[in-house]
Amino acid sequence: MRKNVTSAEITAFQDNGFVVIDDFLNQDELKRWQQVVTEAVASREGASLPGGRWKRDEGRSDAEYYERVFTQRINLWMDNDDMRELICDERLGRLAGELAQASGIRIWHDQALIKPPWGNPTAWHLDTPYWSFSDRKALSIWIALDDATLQNGCLYFIPKSHHQAHFENVGIGSHIGGLFDVYTEWANVEPVAAPMKAGACSFHNGLCAHGA
Repeated sequence: MRKNVTSAEITAFQDNGFVVIDDFLNQDELKRWQQVVTEAVASREGASLPGGRWKRDEGRSDAEYYERVFTQRINLWMDNDDMRELICDERLGRLAGELAQASGIRIWHDQALIKPPWGNPTAWHLDTPYWSFSDRKALSIWIALDDATLQNGCLYFIPKSHHQAHFENVGIGSHIGGLFDVYTEWANVEPVAAPMKAGACSFHNGLCAHGA
């Protein structure tokens, strides 16, 4: 795993709100992450949260659409010791802190996202407004365990959007462009695609608009 980030990567992250790191995991580390995440997801037996909670999104008006966006399993570290070891690796916190220019970083949660074949798009959204705190330096790391390509649904980012965003957000549903009803100034900004080989990762500010 990468132990540090370059000054150019820090500048890119601060300016654009995201950065892709191609050589994040080596091949042995990638195989371990793939194995651990696969086993941890399977052990949930369909439950999104620890303890068998939230097996379906029955309260959503667009639940059928949402279930075809991705399968998600949250806080796998809480019921899988191998996931705990991966997620609590201090190197993750060090890299995140350097990019965010923060003196300390605390993990909010882990989340495995698996897109089904011919799944629905992930609507444009912001991350931080979903969380239980508000901090303009909060960020997400997205680690590719399979190749993420233009064809199979890689991430896209609206560069510099984190400088303008406030904490108003939209849900991830069938109206994939709903965020642009809130932030009309982004509607004509050219998004940046972020294809990644397995083992690469991206860091993005929690107020940087993105979709897939």
